[in-house]
Amino acid sequence: MHNPVRVLVVGAAGSGHREAASDIAASQHAWLLNLDPGDQDPFPPCAVTLLRPDRTLESTHFVGALSLIHDPLTSLHAVWGAVERVGDEPLVAAVPIQAVTPVSVHMLRMMALALRPARCIRVGEIAIEHILGTEDVEEHPAAQGRLGPRADRPKRKAWWTEYLARCSEHEVPLSAARVRGARLGSGIRLSPGDVADIQQIGVQGAVYAEVCGNTLFILTDEARGSDHALEAADAFGCQTAHLTAATSLRGLVVAAESAARRVFTIGRLREFDASRLTFHLSAPVQPPMPIHTLLLGRLRIGEDGDEIGVLKPWQV
Repeated sequence: MHNPVRVLVVGAAGSGHREAASDIAASQHAWLLNLDPGDQDPFPPCAVTLLRPDRTLESTHFVGALSLIHDPLTSLHAVWGAVERVGDEPLVAAVPIQAVTPVSVHMLRMMALALRPARCIRVGEIAIEHILGTEDVEEHPAAQGRLGPRADRPKRKAWWTEYLARCSEHEVPLSAARVRGARLGSGIRLSPGDVADIQQIGVQGAVYAEVCGNTLFILTDEARGSDHALEAADAFGCQTAHLTAATSLRGLVVAAESAARRVFTIGRLREFDASRLTFHLSAPVQPPMPIHTLLLGRLRIGEDGDEIGVLKPWQV
């Protein structure tokens, strides 16, 4: 049975692991799986990409943030999808380790299990032997002159500024597309009548709601506290309630997914119009946009392209 040639390249952010993986892939005329959502140039950040041997884009998986641990399931899905797509052809995967945590350790182990690499290479001083359970790890020196991950932020700001300048404005009514975030989109959407009942209970400004298991998720027009949230949860057979303000979604990095479940563009959410239940976003495609699902990330980008924070999982 033929064993496909696969190489796993792991390094800390800013170590040059992506460049090392790219060089290896070029020398072997191999596919390149770039799993660093913070270093995707010339493609948008906050995603992971599979590139063909000629370096054209095969597929994009949206992470929505600059670290894989913000969406480990999508990250693992990207690896399994690449293995299936590439088959017996050579494949090189570049994986960043920004911090050694239980999540990153288990995620790297699962990636290695999916890839079954013939070679494992670590770039820089990061230790991965104990994570992969093997001493058969090649060493590759870190890139000289790299200033580390903090120096990448101004680079990304310049990239976003140029990218957003090429974007068109789009309106996506909540009724016209599915929406998926860390929480939003995971539950059963309540009817406008149910939302009106939540308002009557005392949750002022409620514009949208879902029930997921024992949790009631409520989207409000602006930041509000409510002493009636648990009362609303009880009315719909839930134990807890989470309130999120539509204003907190401004600036989110978003992705548009087609009916075939392929990400075809990445953009920025300008605002959510609570009165019209409509998303206003910027993306480099011409309207009308054939969107099936709007994917909400967690990183927020300002109009000037600067990174202004990351939402918590329960906020989106």
